[in-house]
Amino acid sequence: MLTLERCIKFVDAVDSIPQGFDFDTLYRLKLPNDPRSHGFMFPDIVERIPWTKDFVVFQDDKTVVLKAPSSSSASSPEDIARYCTSAFDAVVKGMLPPPDDKDNQAKKLFPLLVNKESEPYLLAGTSPPVSLQRFSSPIFGVSSRGAHMTIYVRSPSSAGGIKIWVPTRSHKSFTYPGLLDTSVAGGVKADHSPRRCVEEEALEEASLDVEATGLGGKIVDAGLITYVSKGKKYNTVTPTLLYCFDLEVDEGTVLEPNDSEVDKFELMTTEEVVDKMLDGKFKPNCCLVMMDFFMRHGIVMTDEEVNRGVRERMSRKLPVPIRPDDGW
Repeated sequence: MLTLERCIKFVDAVDSIPQGFDFDTLYRLKLPNDPRSHGFMFPDIVERIPWTKDFVVFQDDKTVVLKAPSSSSASSPEDIARYCTSAFDAVVKGMLPPPDDKDNQAKKLFPLLVNKESEPYLLAGTSPPVSLQRFSSPIFGVSSRGAHMTIYVRSPSSAGGIKIWVPTRSHKSFTYPGLLDTSVAGGVKADHSPRRCVEEEALEEASLDVEATGLGGKIVDAGLITYVSKGKKYNTVTPTLLYCFDLEVDEGTVLEPNDSEVDKFELMTTEEVVDKMLDGKFKPNCCLVMMDFFMRHGIVMTDEEVNRGVRERMSRKLPVPIRPDDGW
């Protein structure tokens, strides 16, 4: 049974920076000609980062500011956005271990980094868009955008008349190996919309071509989950946005792994999903996606007092801008 106490524990597992946390104890990351804080970093992280000459660290008011470019090199908003992206890339390059770093000293300083290319992530709230490498975003304490789509089947044998497709993450996954996940999910690339993300992930992870099957028109935008995480192993802050989508399919639609990210898919009853959640078998943030799905569909979680408490925790205001017109 999903009691309020149990549900809040699921939220606490990922929303690990308390609501009343004093962000003034952290360093704020700011962009040229923008008073808003786009990221938050603990002091020890700021000290370790090899900042380039484009950045200025102000110790007194705990801010790290990316200086404005010279007018000759960046005269338009698009030029400034490209300058910002390049400036972040230069800092990340300085953090990566060089080929001759046999003792892996750089990796000891920045264990989150991997010496390979990763997808560019949008810095939410910027327009024109500024991006940085996905694996480096926790270090800068900037927002993270993910998209999750719950794919389900109508079934009278399951509570609420619904069964859910649940994948098992590859046991070789870099994060959360072997745990259960949302039907399809992924990080939103800088040049993609959340919807495009789940459409591509459906094909890449689950062998489901929503365009070819005509299912694209059935994808439902189901809202947003927000939380702020503190890294368990490393002193990082990650304000997170999870864009949720639903897709109802018929019993003849079968999800199958199409890449190395997923070991298998299972069609589970809602009772089985809840049991796996309570047993700690799900990737932590997927428990929030499942609870959100249950509440919206009026199944499993039917106590309005419980739901109200959970909704409040899963829709907190983030300390960073999430839209260009956000006044943070």
